[in-house]
Amino acid sequence: MSCLIALSLFILMLNEKRNLHAFFERNGGPLLANINNIKIYTKQELNHITGKFSTVIGKGTVGKVYKGITNDNQMVAVKAIWVDKSNTERVKEPNVPEVDEIHETRKGEFANEIKIQSQIIHKNIVKLLGCCLEVEIPMLVYEYAANGSLSDVLHGNGSTKSRPLPLQKRLDIAVDSAEALAYMHLSVTQKILHGDVKSGNILLDENFMPRVSDFGTSRLLLTTDTKPMIGDLNYIDPVYMKTGRLDEKSDVYSFGVVLLELITRKKPRYDGNNSLIINFFESRGSEDKIRSMFDEEVVSPKGIEFLQKVGSIAVACLNVNMDDRPTMKKVAEHLQQVRTEWKQNQGYQINDEISAEIPPLILPMAMNVETPGYYLLARGS
Repeated sequence: MSCLIALSLFILMLNEKRNLHAFFERNGGPLLANINNIKIYTKQELNHITGKFSTVIGKGTVGKVYKGITNDNQMVAVKAIWVDKSNTERVKEPNVPEVDEIHETRKGEFANEIKIQSQIIHKNIVKLLGCCLEVEIPMLVYEYAANGSLSDVLHGNGSTKSRPLPLQKRLDIAVDSAEALAYMHLSVTQKILHGDVKSGNILLDENFMPRVSDFGTSRLLLTTDTKPMIGDLNYIDPVYMKTGRLDEKSDVYSFGVVLLELITRKKPRYDGNNSLIINFFESRGSEDKIRSMFDEEVVSPKGIEFLQKVGSIAVACLNVNMDDRPTMKKVAEHLQQVRTEWKQNQGYQINDEISAEIPPLILPMAMNVETPGYYLLARGS
């Protein structure tokens, strides 16, 4: 009897080893083995690092994020990705992260995507430290952000309350996040579109410096026979929603929603089913109404002017006409200018910020909120 048990265990271990090797090969392990700036983790190592995936620190449309600590005491975030092939908008819970199969033609692209992400080095983009290829869909290991996401700080989550965030920090977060997205669009060998820009994907370190995260994840999950709609519907560009065309201006639209969220501390959907976009647009014609939209923490006689300027930049990002939206580079420049003016207003000496006059942004008329299609834009329906 004991011999049969031992033989069964041996067969199970052998099958497990074969499966791990098959996943490693299929996910591009041999190609990635020669990359020096990321570590290839085994499944067993990640089980140890995460305490068998015991501490969840985030959950999104394409997976969960687990807190971990490496053998050299570095805090990390381990992203386990999954997708339910019957509906790309509905997430399926794994047991220990395993996943449904995705379209076979996408498998080989993980190695290339991981290679691209490993080459991105920017102070405001979460750094990819490594990956595990011994699973159906690779698990990704990133830097850990001590203060969670911007969404956590603004709105709280299940375990923490919202936290104070002064206007200076909000301007810093806006500028640095915009610069990170502009870098992705312009400054790397291959243009990278984020595809899921939202406050939950802007992480904050111990000093509240933003780190854009989760770029590329959505693109990995697209298949030729499913509608490419992975991101949060409250932030998705309606042009992308309608046509399936993902463009750098789609990221600009989503970032416009984040800017409104940053200055109002309101979710895209708040107080029941109120739309932040619609209500902000409708409030712009009244000083009292627009003032009531801003977060009370940062509304002051000196601050209101700068909140309005950030709001105008957000409005330009949310233009119904994709071609009239600014680039992320232009968004970053205008936000830098607002921050410079704010610092000057506060008595800071300005040495390193731009001072040249910037061409104005194209702002949609307030009446655009009444035009056909704008409610589709604002409500994401």
